[in-house]
Amino acid sequence: MRRIFRHGMYLALIAASAIASASDTLSAPAIAPELSRMNVWVGHWQSKTEVLNTPYSEAASVSSEMTCSWSPNHGFVLCDHLMHGPEGVTNSLSVYTYDERDKVYKFFGVEKDSYPREVPMQVKGNVWSFGTEVQNQDKTIMFLTSDEFVSDTSMRFRTEFSDDNGAHWKELNQGELTKIG
Repeated sequence: MRRIFRHGMYLALIAASAIASASDTLSAPAIAPELSRMNVWVGHWQSKTEVLNTPYSEAASVSSEMTCSWSPNHGFVLCDHLMHGPEGVTNSLSVYTYDERDKVYKFFGVEKDSYPREVPMQVKGNVWSFGTEVQNQDKTIMFLTSDEFVSDTSMRFRTEFSDDNGAHWKELNQGELTKIG
């Protein structure tokens, strides 16, 4: 009986050693430096936004909370937003990723009461910017948002619009996010 027990223990030790050796040779897939750069978004943020009175917005003060984290497989940063504005609370989701084939950052925005959108991003230094176009009757309105990370815990943003094909830009909103966790 002791011999069977010792034989079983011996096999268990060999199996455990084999698993330990195999785990030393297995490693997580390498994360592209461009993806790692998105760590700047990760955390819990609060923001204050001043929206200006324009043909496309009404003047208002808006506050929001945003929680950003990596997706389980580390391919996306997911940001869940709760915005508190004059019309109540709205919830939206932002998804940031890097397309290694096309060498471009991408932003996907999903709002509960609207359609999803995909927007290429430009990243230059500590400024992340993206533009969108919206058809308004017979006019195309261009929007440009710039997010400037001024530190690990602070980001300033600004959105401008143009209704004359980019010849003139006017401010739509501006604000600041502060990382609180």
